[in-house]
Amino acid sequence: MALVITKAQILARMALYRVEGGGIGSWLTPDTPSAVFDRLGRLDDEPLSASQLNQLLVLSHEAPVTDGFFRYYWLTAGLKHPYSSRTWPTFQDKWDEITAITSLDHLAWGLHRLYVDGLLYFGNVRTAFRKLRDFSYGELCAYFDAQRIDTDAIKRRGPALPLRMLEKDKRYLVAERACKSYGEHPKITSNLWNALIRAFDAYSAVQGSQAVTISALLNDHLPADLVTSKKNLVFSASEILNESVRSHEDIRSHYQRVAARFEDARRDALENTNNYLSMLTDLDVYVATSMRDPEDFVQMAETCSAIFSDGRLKAMNIRFFDPTLSAADGHEDKGLIECLMVKCAKALVYCGGKTDSYGKDAEAAMALSLGRPVIFYCEDATKAQFYREVHPLSRLIKFENGVAVGAMATDKVEEVAELLVRTLENQMVYKLERASSGALRLREDLTGCVVRFQTSNTLLRETFWNYYHRDRDRRVVVDELASKTAVDSEKVVTLPTRHPKQQPLPLPQTEQPLPMAARELSAATAAGEVKVGKAATATTPRTESTLPISLEEIFDGISSVKCGQATGRKRFTVFSQWMEEENQDLTQAIKLLRFINGTLTAHKVSGSYIYKKADLTRWFTEMSNGQAEGSKQ
Repeated sequence: MALVITKAQILARMALYRVEGGGIGSWLTPDTPSAVFDRLGRLDDEPLSASQLNQLLVLSHEAPVTDGFFRYYWLTAGLKHPYSSRTWPTFQDKWDEITAITSLDHLAWGLHRLYVDGLLYFGNVRTAFRKLRDFSYGELCAYFDAQRIDTDAIKRRGPALPLRMLEKDKRYLVAERACKSYGEHPKITSNLWNALIRAFDAYSAVQGSQAVTISALLNDHLPADLVTSKKNLVFSASEILNESVRSHEDIRSHYQRVAARFEDARRDALENTNNYLSMLTDLDVYVATSMRDPEDFVQMAETCSAIFSDGRLKAMNIRFFDPTLSAADGHEDKGLIECLMVKCAKALVYCGGKTDSYGKDAEAAMALSLGRPVIFYCEDATKAQFYREVHPLSRLIKFENGVAVGAMATDKVEEVAELLVRTLENQMVYKLERASSGALRLREDLTGCVVRFQTSNTLLRETFWNYYHRDRDRRVVVDELASKTAVDSEKVVTLPTRHPKQQPLPLPQTEQPLPMAARELSAATAAGEVKVGKAATATTPRTESTLPISLEEIFDGISSVKCGQATGRKRFTVFSQWMEEENQDLTQAIKLLRFINGTLTAHKVSGSYIYKKADLTRWFTEMSNGQAEGSKQ
């Protein structure tokens, strides 16, 4: 007979899963009923069934779970999951073959998986448990199968159409700055050609027929109006900078050679871009980088080769975007293309390089905000540590659901390949840890980077989730009322309601209907004395409208600041006076208040600006003219 496990031992073993804020994280605490500890203390001798686990949860004021939930998290280690569920330190194969929880380690394993899932897909454990505890086994399998990458489909799709490969030392010619320098017809004329001729003429006027290098022409003799283009011109002439020239013909000879190379490179790069667009549905990896010098293009090409020559990735016929092989018709098109590829790729590799740039930072931020795995690669270990621990864009939130998403940073190219393999094969390994503050961190095992996080700051946690998931359109009553009719001059246009409505049952007709509202009409309203604009109270009648709601109620339902606040009260006073003076009805009030909200938000003064009647008149006119938002004076 095994020794009974004490309360202190249970609390110590399960400390990782004790989280402030209620829910499943508060199940096992010093205040948990003793009956729970008594039963868990006999686990080694008496396995815990789903029914008994539910009793323990209920005794602790927590909701029970379905049999399917119990089976999924404690009895099925071999199921297909978005990450490896067998890498837990004390995992035992027999847990996949039994029908009950047999030890504290076994109990902790199931909780561990729930916590990892909660951080990965919900942003916090409490929400994950509340959502998943009522799922059947089939529903849980379907839910997590949807989070997986279809590795089998990747492997059986075969190779993509081949790209046009460029010589590494020629790839700098696909850069946007080279395109600006050579233009559409480089063999006839271009910015670079004109700059070289003008610089040579300026030099010759002073130095005569003495030889001069192209580097000296571009760096020292450019006309004043071309100085701002110097970096682009020098970059584009990299191959001929050391050539000496004595005449226009000398310049033409060297220039024509590199211009021909540019045309070939650009033609192939444009064709590659079309090819990349054709494979968007299968795009696996987007490579984000910044390349300032021709040498950067060579290094980036070699980095891509080192990563994607991994045998496991080659076996999957990985589709990856190589930035040294692509060009676009202009920087606007280039921006759209790259944003689209970031959106479609399953993962992003961020290559640090020698310099930082807005472009690659924005691409990494976009990928993180989409919840994609992002790998920061930098050969410099110190810089890799900066990306891992300091860089402000290494942790963002997935906009769709508010989950905190962190990047993985490494200075080893082989780790980049390994992380991509694990990602695409659903074999990522995570370590769950609890900080001294009580916060939960989920670290990727290979790099030690925090990829998910749950704060222990109560105010931040509650404020974040209360506001992040709050319906942006909180004015349900007003919306439903306003969606029924819209007044356009004398024409009434019936709009579709948000949800289909049943036809009302026929009611018997009566000559004297009796009002049965929850609140009484004011004496003035009952007498038919109706004014426009003021809130309907005991002394203020309603507007002449079919809407059973007061102006003040509409204002509070739509305005970002309410009448109970100082700013809101001042705004309402101006708004109600303007409504009365302009003799507008409540339907117009609804439309104008929405327009005002959008206007103040656009001008970033939604919480502070006290508008005047002149503002309302101007905004009403702009709204009537079909503008999306109003002006600010």
